Amino acid sequence: MPKPPPLTKSSLTYLARVTYPNTGTNTPGSWTIELKLNGEVMTRTFDNAPYGGANGTAYRQQIVSWLISKACV
Repeated sequence: MPKPPPLTKSSLTYLARVTYPNTGTNTPGSWTIELKLNGEVMTRTFDNAPYGGANGTAYRQQIVSWLISKACV
């Protein structure tokens, strides 16, 4: 089976990771989103709490502003 062509450098890719406080729960303690575009990376970690934790609202706005600056929004 042939491989698909690689993504171009200008492709937006993302990775979402979750962490769990212990092995006895299915409820994440936090999650991290990593966005990549044109060789630049934006990474922010949110707590599993209302509004993403203490910095959640600020992190959300930083991500939106970063995407706007890259003409993605």
